[in-house]
Amino acid sequence: MKYFLCFIFLPIFVIANTAFCAQVGNISDPASLSQGSISGERPYALMAGIESDFVSDKRFNEQTNNFKFNFYGMKIGSIIRDRLYVYGIVGVGEIKDKKSIYDYDPNRDVADVRINYVDIQTGQNMVFGAGITAIMHEEKLDEDVFFRIGFDAKYRRISFDSNNVRVNLTDNATGAVQDYNASYAMNVNEFQGAIVASYQYEKIAPYIGYRISDWNGEEELVVNSFTAGNINYNGSLETNGQKGYCIGVTYYISKAFSIGLEGRERDERALNLTAQMRF
Repeated sequence: MKYFLCFIFLPIFVIANTAFCAQVGNISDPASLSQGSISGERPYALMAGIESDFVSDKRFNEQTNNFKFNFYGMKIGSIIRDRLYVYGIVGVGEIKDKKSIYDYDPNRDVADVRINYVDIQTGQNMVFGAGITAIMHEEKLDEDVFFRIGFDAKYRRISFDSNNVRVNLTDNATGAVQDYNASYAMNVNEFQGAIVASYQYEKIAPYIGYRISDWNGEEELVVNSFTAGNINYNGSLETNGQKGYCIGVTYYISKAFSIGLEGRERDERALNLTAQMRF
């Protein structure tokens, strides 16, 4: 009955929650799920889960924007001796972004143009990556009470291409403002590392972590209908090791199935919900 309820609730968690830097997760999860439906008590097992992640207020260098990112996907990997979890990430993501690009010079013999408002909304594109979770210290404080310290590190590749972008252009010479269609492309490598402390009491395990995240990539905006010729804007999307923290809780529905809630703050504002099972 427990497993039947688990698979009923899995799609609900994906639909009902919305959270971009990647979720950190509870380092206790792979170790505490000590009995899988197939692996039993063996120290080697397969772990699979789903997550949805909503991120807002992502801060990029030299940009003022309202950036939001939704990710829906799954994480699957192998647990080694209940202390090391190596996994891959695959899913889809979508972006909403509103920002200004000031004093853009198209390097032509025409008046300078200011791109004063860009409204970006992409469709869903593939996102993939990989990560590792490890427990560095574990202490049993009492029966069913554990304290753990560990780390999580992950990489994600994020690429988007959209032909449905709206841009407001201001001609600095005349002050005229016009609205145009544009195309937008983005390619980013995302890296994240976190140190996490977790306290497990029976079926509940709250945790807190300190994290460093870094985006390194570029974006391109092409305005195809400008009267003086096309405008091609190329800019970087970098965060240069921003620091933040996460806080969350994991609840173990059974020995092989857990659900989790996590929030992240400071360098970004994000909410994440997960569900995963050990097989």
